[in-house]
Amino acid sequence: MATRPALADVLNLTPEQRTSFREWFTVSQRKRAQGTFVPADEAALTRQVLGALSERQREVWKAMLGMPFTPQMAGKDTRRTR
Repeated sequence: MATRPALADVLNLTPEQRTSFREWFTVSQRKRAQGTFVPADEAALTRQVLGALSERQREVWKAMLGMPFTPQMAGKDTRRTR
């Protein structure tokens, strides 16, 4: 969010939020480069960022993302072919 100015503007991020987000993303990028970044780090970063947003900013973010995609497995075809 902080690395994309247009997104930061749409969310109306405060200067403090932009600074915090940049710092958090820098730490994440450093861990990725070192090979120490694990899936739990991604989840923690997401919680940290979403927790720093105001309710209104979270609403805008969710609207931008749209409906969650949930893949559906096709049912077993019980028809016999011969």
